[in-house]
Amino acid sequence: MSKELHIYGKKITIESDVSPEYANKIASYVNSKFDDLKGASKPPFDMAILVTLNIADELFQEREVTERAVSILEKELFDN
Repeated sequence: MSKELHIYGKKITIESDVSPEYANKIASYVNSKFDDLKGASKPPFDMAILVTLNIADELFQEREVTERAVSILEKELFDN
């Protein structure tokens, strides 16, 4: 299904089976990341790269937290 999103002032059409609500939630999140960098006077492509790096950093940090939590749970469950 086609969905129209607005990211950083641009209209973008995506093909996806996710619900419109979910697609808009993601678009809002990405837009908030652009808003976080509003003070940076960079060309749009550079802004997109910075947003991508910030989101990737968040992902890697969350994965690390999850891996530590799983490790702790495994020790608690299987070492006793």
